[in-house]
Amino acid sequence: MNDWPRASIRSGCAMGNPPGGAPRHILTGEYPPMPGGVSDYTLLLARALSAAGEAVVVWTPPACDGSVCAPGVEVRRLPDHFGSRSRAVMEQAIARGAKVLLQYVPHAFGCRTMNLPLASWLWRRRRWWAIDVMFHEVAMPFGLDQPVLYNIPATVQRVMARMLVRASRRVFVSTESWRSLVEGGGRRAIVTPVFSNLPPAESAEVDAVRRQLPAGKVVGHFGNCGPWMIDFLCEALEPLLTRQPGAVVQFIGRGSSRGGEAVRQRLGGLADRLMVSGGLSPERAAAHVAACDVMLLPYPDGITTRRSSAMAALSAGVPVVTTTGHLTEAFWSAVEGVRSGRGPVQCATLVESVLADDPYRGRLSAAARMLYAEQFDILHTVRRLREADAAES
Repeated sequence: MNDWPRASIRSGCAMGNPPGGAPRHILTGEYPPMPGGVSDYTLLLARALSAAGEAVVVWTPPACDGSVCAPGVEVRRLPDHFGSRSRAVMEQAIARGAKVLLQYVPHAFGCRTMNLPLASWLWRRRRWWAIDVMFHEVAMPFGLDQPVLYNIPATVQRVMARMLVRASRRVFVSTESWRSLVEGGGRRAIVTPVFSNLPPAESAEVDAVRRQLPAGKVVGHFGNCGPWMIDFLCEALEPLLTRQPGAVVQFIGRGSSRGGEAVRQRLGGLADRLMVSGGLSPERAAAHVAACDVMLLPYPDGITTRRSSAMAALSAGVPVVTTTGHLTEAFWSAVEGVRSGRGPVQCATLVESVLADDPYRGRLSAAARMLYAEQFDILHTVRRLREADAAES
């Protein structure tokens, strides 16, 4: 999705003059220019930690063939996808007593989502380093009603998660829903919601986007569109656009492009009111999000604090219409700025209510911006990490 400014690297590069002190080492399976939410998250977190006075070293897989300009952040490209050669390199380069932060999603570390050797290696190094693990995701679902080929990685990933928890001094999770998967033996996970992966939008950029769009109210969608999402959006947008002849919809970013085109094809005569942006820089994506009057962001398992697309909307002060599900945290039901439904028809009605009432939409916008600033801003993530460091020292 994001076209970050790059600087070429070989085995690694330091950009700018890093702050003093021992560095924090971040291990990540995704980093720009690689696409992905964890990729963007790690870049922004590294920048924020550097701005807070830390030296940061980011260890990336070989697919990261270039690095993004980030003063005070050193990027080191590993020889393989966190395999034996990479582990040997890190073992030699990371000093004993160093702080190590693993940005964990099981599918990001190779070995067909089952990099058990990496988890075992970190467990054996638990007395060498001060290891923290941020679980963006923990494991695939396990179920007797699904194929054995799905349950094998689901089982291995649970073993990996247990090993990583035992290897770590602290465990962070992106949503309350992951706690039951990682807690046990007296360990408590620290809930650390994700933040927006987009920068604040420039007002001139937002105005330029609005001029490019047809006149009328704008409904936005931001993020990946799989089959479930496409079906949901078709069922919601057809009655919505039929009843709201002045409304248009924009699908924002590369993740939405394929789904947006699929929805256009299925909605036939309404297709001329659906705009698909394609891939955008972070700055352009932020402007497109901020240009919306409301965002329609349904999720199969419900809105949670790990949904960066929702955070992008909230940070821009754009009201969100979404879904509740089995992973949705309880506090969302009392949150202003977010309206939740249980299906396409109800969500379409909620979007209409936001579009129809300008003062109401203004209140939701202000509430969305305040909610993000008070609970989800990246500064809260940096504070949690650094406060926990101080408590451990």
